[in-house]
Amino acid sequence: MVRVKVKYISEDETYQTEMVCYANDADQIYIEITNVEDPVYGSQHIVLSKETAKRLAKDLRREISFLIDAN
Repeated sequence: MVRVKVKYISEDETYQTEMVCYANDADQIYIEITNVEDPVYGSQHIVLSKETAKRLAKDLRREISFLIDAN
């Protein structure tokens, strides 16, 4: 199975942040958020089960719809 890492770059111009997301070999979703200016100490990660990742995706879609509806 091919694993793909997806990188997202923050729009906040006060400091550079990026988020990397991919499925690991244990069928979990790995998400890491890094402050690019301090990659050694400015990094946090979370590992989610498939069920939790599905719930996160659903919550993100709902929050995005609130943004769209507000405009």
